[in-house]
Amino acid sequence: MTIDQEHEVAMVVTDTPAVRVKGLLKTFRRANGTTVTPIDDVTLSIEKGEFLVLLGPSGCGKTTLLRCIAGLETPDRGSIDILGRRVFDRAGSRPVMVPPERRRLGMIFQSYALWPHLSVAKNVAYPLEAAKVRKAERQERVARALELVGVSEVAEQLPGRLSGGQQQRVALARALVAEPSLILFDEPLSNVDAKVREELRLHLLEMQHRIGFTAVYVTHDQVEAMELADRIAVLRNGKIAQLAAPDVVYDSPASRYVAKFIGTANELSAEVVGRDETTVTVSLPGVLDRVRLPAPECGRQPAVGERVYVIWRPERTTIVGSARTGDGIVLEAEYLLGRYLGAFGETIATLRDGSEVRVVTPKPLPKERGAGLRLAVAAADLRVFAEEAGA
Repeated sequence: MTIDQEHEVAMVVTDTPAVRVKGLLKTFRRANGTTVTPIDDVTLSIEKGEFLVLLGPSGCGKTTLLRCIAGLETPDRGSIDILGRRVFDRAGSRPVMVPPERRRLGMIFQSYALWPHLSVAKNVAYPLEAAKVRKAERQERVARALELVGVSEVAEQLPGRLSGGQQQRVALARALVAEPSLILFDEPLSNVDAKVREELRLHLLEMQHRIGFTAVYVTHDQVEAMELADRIAVLRNGKIAQLAAPDVVYDSPASRYVAKFIGTANELSAEVVGRDETTVTVSLPGVLDRVRLPAPECGRQPAVGERVYVIWRPERTTIVGSARTGDGIVLEAEYLLGRYLGAFGETIATLRDGSEVRVVTPKPLPKERGAGLRLAVAAADLRVFAEEAGA
């Protein structure tokens, strides 16, 4: 197939997204002849100035999607636009494949990819040298980028003499020096310790708000995703399982997979014994006795006789002293153990069927193992999901 790079001059429209991915498919063939599909018909729009996080477990396709946007992987099908400019499209008589260096974006890798034999300043200047920017302007822009990320004092040092946090800042300066409107991040904080990672997240957010670049950020760290993102795209098996603001993903997950992947979730498997248009009545012997709950908000609606998953968050669980009236569920449990986690405590209890339930409390409960507890969850805090293929 002939790839026409000159076709990269595509129509630019006003108010266009920063990135538009449409119908993207990417497959790999393994050595044993089997085919894997890390990107499976993905369509996605990322707005200008947005901080979008691609979140998911290893192998879900998040890094492959990022590399396709960057031009480091060639999709099998679909199209990619950056600021209204077509950079990939295999359809039609004049296919488009704009190389990475002409996509006008910056990228920060997990390894930082700094030249060990070049000083910090020369590492940051490298993209400008490649673009043949005049020396005086190059020096000015390098100094400005290093000051922006707070590492001006190490400009003449070699990267190997810097801490992981400093190296990450240098990598960010190098991405910023060319003044791209789009920066791609491939798990850039995974090599630094927890305290430095928290500081760098705040620093990155502050700079993104100040400069206004669009960010696409790959991570498997849920806390990182919740803290950084304007929207989170949760990926599963090459598809987007949910795309929404962090609070929506957490409070209103689109599937059992999302509910269990994001944060901590309690779960019961019960049988549907009745239903109407808006509710399902479920039963679990010894645990739930014909409790009416809101019908699933997303996915397939279960029929009577089917299994459903009832899911809720530990912090939405209340320890009550007597049987509670009103909607929702009340669970009879036994105290198993308590954990002190600094900002809060966690109590773990077992239900009569052996299921474990986690409860967030200000401090761990001073209870004896086996002591009785009564746990309540309001109906508004419960999510019900039908069984799905592959769940």
